[in-house]
Amino acid sequence: MDINNKEINIVSVSSSGTRRQLINTAVRSHGFSEVNGVPDLKTVLEIFETGKIDWIICPLCLDEEINAFQILKLITDNYYQLNARVTLLINEDELEHVGTAFNLGALSYHVGLEAKDSVDKAFSELFETTERYQSKMDLVAAFYIRRLLRETNHVSELIRFEKRLLKMNPGQADLLCSLGESYYLKKEVEKAYSLWQQAEVVDPGNTDRVKESQANVGFNDADLEQMDEIEKTNILGIERCLVVDEDQGDLNAITGFLEDLAVPDVRTFTNPEGLLEFLKSKLRVDLIIFEWTFKTMPGPILVQRLRDVVGTGIPLTVISKDLTADDLPLLREMGVTDRIGKPLEKAGFTKEVIWIINQDRHPTEPFMIFQKLLTAIKDKNKEDMLLLKEKYLHSSAVTPAQKLYVESLIAYHSGCYLAAKDYAIQTLKSGGESLDALNLLGKSMMKLREFDAALRCLENAQVISPQNIERICRIAEAHLENGNDDKFDKSLSSAEALDGENQKIVEKKAKSALKHHNFDETKSLMARLENLDEIVSYTNNRAVSLIRTQSFDSGINLYKDAHEAVPEEKPVIRGILAYNLALAYIRTDEPNLAYETLKQVKLDEKTPLAAKIKSLKVRLGKSIKMEQPFQLQPPKIETLADEQSKLEELKKKGAEILKSLKVRPGDICCHKIFMEDKKTETVMKALATKLDVKIRTPKERKKSA
Repeated sequence: MDINNKEINIVSVSSSGTRRQLINTAVRSHGFSEVNGVPDLKTVLEIFETGKIDWIICPLCLDEEINAFQILKLITDNYYQLNARVTLLINEDELEHVGTAFNLGALSYHVGLEAKDSVDKAFSELFETTERYQSKMDLVAAFYIRRLLRETNHVSELIRFEKRLLKMNPGQADLLCSLGESYYLKKEVEKAYSLWQQAEVVDPGNTDRVKESQANVGFNDADLEQMDEIEKTNILGIERCLVVDEDQGDLNAITGFLEDLAVPDVRTFTNPEGLLEFLKSKLRVDLIIFEWTFKTMPGPILVQRLRDVVGTGIPLTVISKDLTADDLPLLREMGVTDRIGKPLEKAGFTKEVIWIINQDRHPTEPFMIFQKLLTAIKDKNKEDMLLLKEKYLHSSAVTPAQKLYVESLIAYHSGCYLAAKDYAIQTLKSGGESLDALNLLGKSMMKLREFDAALRCLENAQVISPQNIERICRIAEAHLENGNDDKFDKSLSSAEALDGENQKIVEKKAKSALKHHNFDETKSLMARLENLDEIVSYTNNRAVSLIRTQSFDSGINLYKDAHEAVPEEKPVIRGILAYNLALAYIRTDEPNLAYETLKQVKLDEKTPLAAKIKSLKVRLGKSIKMEQPFQLQPPKIETLADEQSKLEELKKKGAEILKSLKVRPGDICCHKIFMEDKKTETVMKALATKLDVKIRTPKERKKSA
């Protein structure tokens, strides 16, 4: 729920019409228009079944048919009610139950609101708190949890909660101050003072907030005199940061800034080669900060090398005074998280790094959500992909063209290349980002073997961002497939001029060697490749195309060459190629050769591929023994309509998965951040009956409207 959106649907609940009117008037006075009152939570449940509610303001209703704890549980158990929030109106004797309500994701609680003044005061405080925390509902809920735990003198529990909250929101000065207060209340003065100091490291402008925090708990000069050495608190909650810059002065400055933030392991390098060598150690890295200009390696090449090594899951931050508008398309395309300008200044640097880590943990900016979505798609992490896709598509800052592009991206990675092509064309027609859409359109056309059209798209994208090595290599491959070896060599030479060690270049050379039946060269090049997935895809795609055009021998020889060239230490890749070669033999009516090919495969029997090969081998063996022809289903050539149906089916399955997904820490206020271990007998009874209600997806609600 975005409480800044004055059009959200708000429902107040009370058996008293007068009290409902008081609450509705107080809320409307803050600019909200969609505010309605109902007599009980049963009516709320009926609304949930047919539509949506963004904010429920209600009593606990413990003696009624439906109670607030059941409603909270319903929300936390259903992804499609993720945006609903609950404010509780309680009596003094119900205070003991409120902890469990926050555990279940309550937004706030207010005691004894009967008179107009108390109602107005309570909601004014809530809206002021929301504005103070910029509508971050976890921080708003934390304000009330803090009050509850302090009033009930649960200091140890408060510290545990504050630490979890700070981990979710690293570098937040207000949270550092609050945790400092909690430690002071527990008589751990050194820890408290360290946190107050770190709040000023985040921003020297926080001095007044720190003084206010210290005054809240009675900290004074006498406390200072009794303290031992102060140990800094790790503000960012990260373990290892890598920094590379040729300028030793800047390197020292950044190291100092990060040490002030108490990052425990800061590794520095004066050249990109040292950084890349360190990454071979495979040690966990949380952040990489690097200069854009080096004598030995230009920034665009370093970015691509880094993404090849660490993927899209680690934030990359560029520091430079020389970045121009011409560099921005490549920065965005390569997934650079942020830029920090030079000359370096501590407050600005600290603010940017805190923003980066917060966005990496819990992205709210569309670009950062998209980067996380890209990682989930590439990692085949279905849950993260579904959650991030929903978050991205429902962001008000995301344009219709950007939404189409995401659909194109998912279609491409689902193997639906016709649909990916169609979505990419729609993206371009909608005025979307031409670079991303052109690039994906070109890649889709490459998969569809529409090489002339692919070339036009990729070359136009290259004009916008001319130093993308992967794209240059795709252009080279399109020339290779078109039989234009001179243009292939020329394109590959331009890629080598940028980065002769890039794996994509070796990959394209291996494809060329395969096509031209240069077996020794193919084998040598494959031995240099860390990942052979693209080679397998290329071999299968080209061989199938050759076999469909009756070039049976050429297709089979391509499979055989690729299979033999794969190093022995990559048995799975060899197994995939052997399986595909066997299928090709079957289609050319040579079942004995197919059977012998499968017999040579040596794989761990527990792998899915081994089971697949065994099944085909058994069926083949029976067919040969019975001297009966072995029939394969003819490969289906999918149409655009087929692929779109497949994607619709995937969306339906995704919607079902989302319905059953449990929400994550921070998704609903402080649910799964604040842990209330003790449930009162009253609460346990209130939660004993699960509500039987059908929660509709947004799409289902739209259909029934």
